[in-house]
Amino acid sequence: MWADDFFSDIDTADVEPAGDSVSKPFGLSGWWQQKAAYSLEDQQRDFSRQQAGWSRLESSLQLQGDYRFSPETNVVLSGRLTHDWSPELHNADNDWFYQMSDSEVRDREWDWRLRDSFLQSKLGSVWIKGGYQTLAWGQLDSIQISDVLSTRDQRWPGQSELEDVRLPVPALKAEFSQADNRLILVGIVAAGSDRMSAAYADFDRMVELRQTGSAIDIDESKGFEWAFQYQRQLENADTRISAAQIYDNTPYPDRIDYALVNGYPVISSVHFKQDRFSMLSVDGSAVSGKWLWKGETGVQTGRKLAADLSAGAQEWLEKDRWLGGIGLERNIKDFTVTAEVNATHIFDYQEELVARQWEYGGMLRLRWNGYHDQLELQSSALWTNGDNGWILRQEGHWNYSNNWTFGLSLISYLAESKRQAFYAYRNSDVVMFDMRFHFP
Repeated sequence: MWADDFFSDIDTADVEPAGDSVSKPFGLSGWWQQKAAYSLEDQQRDFSRQQAGWSRLESSLQLQGDYRFSPETNVVLSGRLTHDWSPELHNADNDWFYQMSDSEVRDREWDWRLRDSFLQSKLGSVWIKGGYQTLAWGQLDSIQISDVLSTRDQRWPGQSELEDVRLPVPALKAEFSQADNRLILVGIVAAGSDRMSAAYADFDRMVELRQTGSAIDIDESKGFEWAFQYQRQLENADTRISAAQIYDNTPYPDRIDYALVNGYPVISSVHFKQDRFSMLSVDGSAVSGKWLWKGETGVQTGRKLAADLSAGAQEWLEKDRWLGGIGLERNIKDFTVTAEVNATHIFDYQEELVARQWEYGGMLRLRWNGYHDQLELQSSALWTNGDNGWILRQEGHWNYSNNWTFGLSLISYLAESKRQAFYAYRNSDVVMFDMRFHFP
């Protein structure tokens, strides 16, 4: 649901090793960032946060080292250290910060994460890249059709940095190029699942289940996944055909155990696992005058979809579905307007499904750049596919220099019906300030 995050249009295309010089074989780069977030509204009773107040005070340091063995071979190592000071400030009896659950405190403590780290080399006409790498496929930002390879950080939907939405996975990739044709083969092992919110945090999807006292067991994928993509470059357009057999990055309830309490059955434990499904898609983009058109369509087969267990369904149902969407972009002086609409259709539909047979979504984004590209203002609205609610984001970024960047954002969540997934999180609006220093 939240994986269809339209704040994720980051270009993660591979950069081929430069062949002109190896006089400086080692390079080091990185950034330091300070982020502060203030939650504007009181949360509901099931969450840790019961009041408005500072909810994040996060410091991050990311380093990346690049060593070039030859013009055709290099190794990249990168990692990030993050610490949120909010729990410590609350423990100091500071009323500005709210009480966090033990799970939240552990999640926000010193956290080291391996980022894109790989060895890549050119062997004849083939590029080989192995290690932890971010895999971004597809054209649309408002729905995931072929962009299903990398896991995602879903702790704060709509609040993530562009480079943080997708997470690197252990993969081996081979890329064959000839003239305007390119073939990419990918193998992934033990990618795991999306990174979710801690227990009782603002966007904990299992908060209602936790309130029942049920045990929760999640079995993450340790299996092999594969994918391939064929790309064709035309004069004013490009097209791609993609196929994959992968695990769903969001686990589903595979087994529910019950126990008798005072003669009544109650849920004692829920076992989650990752579903394996197949994907076949076609996407492309084309320039026509001042317009950039992009589209994507595909089918996902054998995918587990949520069923209404309270209405008598015994388990989630395995279904095939079609997904498609179209988008356009237009530059008008310093303004860029981007719009998308999308739709999904479930084959062999059953009434027990939570989703409707036809569901729709879309997004609109307005961006303005000025003062020699030093200032960027952006307003975005995402209507999540399946009518789960809206995410609105207003933001501004000031590139003070080549090293310093400052940003201010307001993220809002809208939902009016209890049927909408965002209804439980509608009081999670937040104002965020971030400051980043790049080096060297």
